[in-house]
Amino acid sequence: MRILFINPLYPPDIFGGAEIVLSNLANGLAQRDHEIAILSLHEGRGLKTSVVNGIKIYRFGIRNIYWPFFPSIQPSWKRLLWHAIDSYNPLAGHDIRRVIDNFRPDIISCHNLPGFSKVAWIEAVNAKVPIVQVLHDYYAICPKTTMFNKGRNCEKPCVDCTILRLPHAHASNKLSAVVGVSYAVLDKHLKAGLFSDVPLKRIIHNACTLKEPKPAQRNQDGLTFGFIGTLTLVKGIEPLAEAFIRLTAQFDRPMQLLIGGSGKDEYVAELKRRYASDHILFLGRVDPAVFFNQIDVMVIPSIWNEPFPGVVYESLGYGTPVIGAKRGGIPEIIKHENNGLTYDPDELHALDASMLRILEDPELLVEMRKNALPSVRDFVNEDRMFIQHERLYEEVLDL
Repeated sequence: MRILFINPLYPPDIFGGAEIVLSNLANGLAQRDHEIAILSLHEGRGLKTSVVNGIKIYRFGIRNIYWPFFPSIQPSWKRLLWHAIDSYNPLAGHDIRRVIDNFRPDIISCHNLPGFSKVAWIEAVNAKVPIVQVLHDYYAICPKTTMFNKGRNCEKPCVDCTILRLPHAHASNKLSAVVGVSYAVLDKHLKAGLFSDVPLKRIIHNACTLKEPKPAQRNQDGLTFGFIGTLTLVKGIEPLAEAFIRLTAQFDRPMQLLIGGSGKDEYVAELKRRYASDHILFLGRVDPAVFFNQIDVMVIPSIWNEPFPGVVYESLGYGTPVIGAKRGGIPEIIKHENNGLTYDPDELHALDASMLRILEDPELLVEMRKNALPSVRDFVNEDRMFIQHERLYEEVLDL
């Protein structure tokens, strides 16, 4: 099978988990004797091509007014213009058509589409190439991709999103298949009126291969909570730090909060200033295989409806239980009181109560640690993910 993947970034350019999952999927399918090509973007102009591990990579200069990934702050009028162009970008369509004509794929799999726009769907349909859309976020509903605005999750698209996404519902029905990386993200799109006529609708959970775990280096004299991820408002790092500080004020017991990851320099500096404490350590970028063995409990305090954060099943794969917000796809991985605890972030001090539960019930922590890895066998099995995508492509070609 000749498979063309479309995503704005491809390693070594990584903005989030989608790029890592796509790279693993592309390489895994290449090893299963499929011919793979990647269509992505770069910050400059023109076409750059390369071949890595037998995979042909096409990188086009972005056809918009600025580079949106790893961004500097842009004025509101400029952001609005960028999103207006990205609603339907015929110049990007020209680039997509060039690659389709050159590579001649049997099937096209779109992942994230910022920088390309829905024109990717239209070019595939016009070329009579079956197309699969994999949903890693809410781009087809919300130009910002998060459905999160002014500190709250959007129950429905706002006026701006509705205008900028008016043509998407009709275009989405021209596809052969749609894949949600979680039930939550697919359901959100279907309720918004997208992909309703698509013949094949599937859930294919992401997966990863774990590195060899490092020897445990947990603090034997106390309890260590951990967070790893991008340091942004929607990840909930502020409610976590505040809950932890309240706990340390109530209990005279050794506790630590280790925070791994990076974010915008100004925001990280503000976090360090506001939550300065001998008990809270900001570690910057860390090796997950080391980090998960330094903590007793991982905390995923997401405020937004995060579609399917890989850090949840990665943590469990290393035997570290997880406290997770009931947001997006997180409850599809965490089984309450089995491999972790879930809580409603809208309830006052609900996170405090979950962390307190760990402090007061060490036997529960031991039981959840025992259940952690067995509960995510499918999520740390990349072959399962490769086979499910491969079988879907075969179904699409049989339509």
